[in-house]
Amino acid sequence: MAILNELRGLPTGMTNGDLTRVLALESDQMGKQKNYLCWSVLGRLMKAGKVERLLPDGKNSKRILYKIKS
Repeated sequence: MAILNELRGLPTGMTNGDLTRVLALESDQMGKQKNYLCWSVLGRLMKAGKVERLLPDGKNSKRILYKIKS
């Protein structure tokens, strides 16, 4: 899978937005469902135990990162 390959290449993790840009999966839709495809696949990978979500550390950070589960 392309998402897993990208995450393997960056062990510190990537955001959903980073992944959508790198894989050219950005949606053209305006509104709340922007870039939903990549986020949906990430959800399935987390459910399968292959990817983990890293919540922001610190009050100033809003970036949620996804990385290969160790």
